Amino acid sequence: IWDVKNKTITKSFPSPAQPSCVNILSYNAKNTTLAATMANGDTVIYGLVSNIIVANVQLHCSKSISAMKFHHEKRSILGLATDEGHIILRDIT
Repeated sequence: IWDVKNKTITKSFPSPAQPSCVNILSYNAKNTTLAATMANGDTVIYGLVSNIIVANVQLHCSKSISAMKFHHEKRSILGLATDEGHIILRDIT
């Protein structure tokens, strides 16, 4: 995470097992979790308190995620949409 005011890295995270280009980022409602959707279709869930990977989401129906967002109130619900028109809701707890 880059601090634009101080121009320094304030937080970094470990790379996933299969690193890929990050396409989409989303924070949950309490800013305790960060989800990163990769170009290879994987979504990696990072704990912002622990700075570790807490979950991986892999979709069997698609390798192309076109949108991703956490629910604005339910902090563990992650919505994913694919290029093929699938909409998936996942509870990441």
